Amino acid sequence: MPSKTTVEVNAALAWILGQLQQQSTWKGIILLLTSAGIYLKPDQIAAITTAGLAIVGLVNVFHNETAAADAAVQRAQQATATEPTKP
Repeated sequence: MPSKTTVEVNAALAWILGQLQQQSTWKGIILLLTSAGIYLKPDQIAAITTAGLAIVGLVNVFHNETAAADAAVQRAQQATATEPTKP
């Protein structure tokens, strides 16, 4: 039987993987990275902003939110499932 720590780590990893499959997570990561360009030269800021918006657009085009949510639920259920006790 896995230890409590192992189960917690597996559940945390399942949650993280589930978050990484959500469109909003990628948008947030990209927008945070894009905002890091604030301290650069104006032409660099424009290039970073344009690239960030383009990447967010690609995420919107190619991401299937429903399939990702279903997969995340399945992973979470598998991570939290415990082995049956033996008599």
